[in-house]
Amino acid sequence: MYEYSIGVTEQTALEAEWNCRTWGGSLTSIESKAEQEHINSLLQKGESYLIGLDYLKSNLTVNFTNWDKDQPMTAGAQHCTVLWPPTRRWRNVRCSAKHPYICKRDSGLVINYDDFEYKVSELQMAWIDA
Repeated sequence: MYEYSIGVTEQTALEAEWNCRTWGGSLTSIESKAEQEHINSLLQKGESYLIGLDYLKSNLTVNFTNWDKDQPMTAGAQHCTVLWPPTRRWRNVRCSAKHPYICKRDSGLVINYDDFEYKVSELQMAWIDA
């Protein structure tokens, strides 16, 4: 099970990945049509969002893709990926271009910081009750 966070401030891929890591995750991967549809439901219309697919650097086997027509483009320096409106199909873009972004992390994540252990939970409660 995963949790998602939408970064609405436009960032480069490197900046977005750093922000996702401070949240305890990384730029999202999309592993199925169902996950793509769930993520689509979280997004604002009219924006393109960075995801964590750098198709030139990826050594992973990608089992699901949703590339737009004539994508990915292999010429030039466009090797990061965005969900492109309105269809949310994938397009490659320059990694230096700034976009909102999508982070993903495991649910129930435990973060250790400054000799304290913090467990991320989906339960909503008052701080004092946590």
